Amino acid sequence: MTPEAILLTIRAGFEFGTELLRYLQTPEGQAVVKKSLEDSAAWEKFWQGVGDGLKKFFTGELFRAQP
Repeated sequence: MTPEAILLTIRAGFEFGTELLRYLQTPEGQAVVKKSLEDSAAWEKFWQGVGDGLKKFFTGELFRAQP
């Protein structure tokens, strides 16, 4: 890779970062961030439920009679 190609790659990365920050400051960008955080919270809640279910399965609690 030539030095010119390396510098162009670095410049493209910085330009991408700059444009991304500009986008995130717009109402549309803020909506994307908000939706992403909501999706992340839902994903964590889902995996917490899976973990709780697996714990009950392996400890035998899942098969005990429920009153």
